[in-house]
Amino acid sequence: MGRLLMKLSLWFAIVLIQTYGYKGCLEKERIGLLEFKSFIKSVNLYDKEEIFISWVDDKTSDCCGWERVKCNAATGRVIELSLNSSVQFNKFGYLTLNLSLFHPFDELLILDLSSNFFQDCQENKVYDGFRSLKRLKFLDLAFNFFNASLLPCLNTLTSLTTLNLGSNSMGEGLTLAKKGLANLTNLKTLYLRHNLVSQGFTNLTGLEVLDLGENEINGCPSSLGLANLTNLKTLYLDYSQINCSLASQGFANLKSLEILDLGFNGINGSLSSSGICELKNLVEVDLRRNNFDGQLPKCLTNLTYLKVLVLSSNQLNGYLPPSIGDMKSLEYLDLRENNFEGLFSLSSLANQSKLEEVYLLGSTNIQVYVYFFWQAMTYDIIFPINYVD
Repeated sequence: MGRLLMKLSLWFAIVLIQTYGYKGCLEKERIGLLEFKSFIKSVNLYDKEEIFISWVDDKTSDCCGWERVKCNAATGRVIELSLNSSVQFNKFGYLTLNLSLFHPFDELLILDLSSNFFQDCQENKVYDGFRSLKRLKFLDLAFNFFNASLLPCLNTLTSLTTLNLGSNSMGEGLTLAKKGLANLTNLKTLYLRHNLVSQGFTNLTGLEVLDLGENEINGCPSSLGLANLTNLKTLYLDYSQINCSLASQGFANLKSLEILDLGFNGINGSLSSSGICELKNLVEVDLRRNNFDGQLPKCLTNLTYLKVLVLSSNQLNGYLPPSIGDMKSLEYLDLRENNFEGLFSLSSLANQSKLEEVYLLGSTNIQVYVYFFWQAMTYDIIFPINYVD
């Protein structure tokens, strides 16, 4: 009977918690937040009261109601901390991130520490740094000054699905990815924009989104190991100083790719040899401001899901093939500032009901024939100067 009563009491407590939620946050988490506030106040040049003003050392104050804090409504545990831009005026220059400050928050799902002047991390061996954050899914460390020495501090975050390291100083040290990132087997999204990165992703085979824009590849992207990332759906490599042909670079292996941005590089060679036509799931392609040459390949019609195609400011030449009209999903087409020639009739596009914008301005050797075009001109279309009426 006693055991039955105990079970009934436990069940009743769970129902109450789920119905009404906990009244007040966990004491260890309240203390942990106050310790973080104390750290921030110790490094800020000015003691500004508007920083964490609701974080008061008062046991009657529920930390779940504090600014930048979000709790689980049923359990009262802290699940999200938005601590970005906490260090506004730093009196010590670059800072060390003390990972032990986050030990109390073992139910945390989202942590934003972006824009805080952090340069490296320090592990407290008693708590072993981030090891307590076993449920963390999202970590934002962008706009700090971390280098690759950060990676060993991340290797215990095995539940992490999204990691933002954009605008740091990772550089060549990412060849040490096996010491940190390679352990993050659940990682799906990785932002590394503006980091001087040039290699080191072969082992991250579960990635679906990878942003490597504004880096310094200075050559071919083969060193990145992209050919192994067969689950990628989104890839940004714009402004990355790629200056070779895409042939034999492994792009044809990325069969799941839906969004590809290689704009503002120096990529050369033909589109037909780039492997892009083999990526049948592509929805958006941006190849603007490169050095692609040759004709517009007919194989682009294989991309039946393609909505956005940007090929402006390249060296493409020859005739515009009527097969463009077979790209039925196309909504935006930008071919301006190339070297196309000959006569192109816009009636080739007449059956493309989804097409909203077409840009051809700058191909001065091409004449555009507009007879028998759309009846309702609801499209934003810019023609070249030389057109046939």
